[in-house]
Amino acid sequence: MIYPIQTNVFAMTVLAIIFLGMRQNKSIALKNERYFYSLIYSVAAILIFDTATEVLNGVPGTFSYLLHAASLFFLYATSGIIILFWMLYTIDYIGLKSKDFIKLIYALPSTLFVVMAFHSLFFDSFFSIDSDNVYSRGPLFSFYTLIFVGYVLSVLLFILLHLKNMKRADWLPLITLPIFPAIGGLIQFLYYGALLLWPMTAMSLLVVFVFIQLRLIRVDNLTQLYNKHEFNRRIQVLEKSAHPQKIGCMVCDINHFKTINDTYGHFTGDIVLKELSHVFEETFNRYNHFVARIGGDEFGFLFPVDHAHEFDLHIARLQENLEHFNSKHILDFDLSISIGAGLYDQSVFPSLESFFRHLDDEMYRNKKQVKKQELRTF
Repeated sequence: MIYPIQTNVFAMTVLAIIFLGMRQNKSIALKNERYFYSLIYSVAAILIFDTATEVLNGVPGTFSYLLHAASLFFLYATSGIIILFWMLYTIDYIGLKSKDFIKLIYALPSTLFVVMAFHSLFFDSFFSIDSDNVYSRGPLFSFYTLIFVGYVLSVLLFILLHLKNMKRADWLPLITLPIFPAIGGLIQFLYYGALLLWPMTAMSLLVVFVFIQLRLIRVDNLTQLYNKHEFNRRIQVLEKSAHPQKIGCMVCDINHFKTINDTYGHFTGDIVLKELSHVFEETFNRYNHFVARIGGDEFGFLFPVDHAHEFDLHIARLQENLEHFNSKHILDFDLSISIGAGLYDQSVFPSLESFFRHLDDEMYRNKKQVKKQELRTF
């Protein structure tokens, strides 16, 4: 009995660390905070119920019997709710405008678990407790397992059908979320008394926390580029390290962006930011290229180069990709940007931060020199 309790306590410790990490870094909770917290709370609750059933199993006395039955009821009833929260977390993270009836359909199995858990208290369907207060699986336990597995697979299928709406860095953790519980559940199903399903679920939440939730503190929510906080941190890291390569630096912003917002609305402005971000990602796509949104329509770039010619090629490629984007006429107008760019020279500028201030001034000088050309539909 000691080993399962130790495993559950370890899992609850993991959840406590995740919870404290979320509370300390409140900027992590930029997206689907409510459902991730719900997952933490529900898994923590089910670990408590799981531990209680293990402690109370076989303990004589009416009070122990009632506590044991209540713990088993909540254990089975809560299991479906966790999958439901996982589904809602996925829908919210992808950003789908899901209709209420779809959420209702996915809520039905979790509702069935609650009903059947209550039914088991009187008719021993999912579980039973004998006169000695000893737990055993009920005749419908296999049916419970089948529904549970089908429930998990349905959410996995939902994720697979919407892969195009996610980056690989997002969908891999979402898909692996059930992997650990599946392994633990299989062991628990084959070896009676091995309580690994819910501790392994806690480990899955740790994976999601590390690979998704923690990443949100570094990423701009709209464009999915790095944010200003991460941009400043990256500059500080480079300041403290040697520079074996030349560092190409650039800042840019969108010409006529205020006019776009005033004329077409902020929704179109958001589309512009996202589409331009795709152009940036297409241009600066190496592992050591760093692109960040550092203001409303202002972006910062850091990329190591071996020589000045390579730097010029990157700038030219950006302009070509932007022209190619405009040629597809995705928007009702052409996009253009003002740029301040150069290679960082430590002998001229005392710090990268001061160099970027210089580039920012250069960008605005270039912006003033741009002729006030009307956008195609203005």
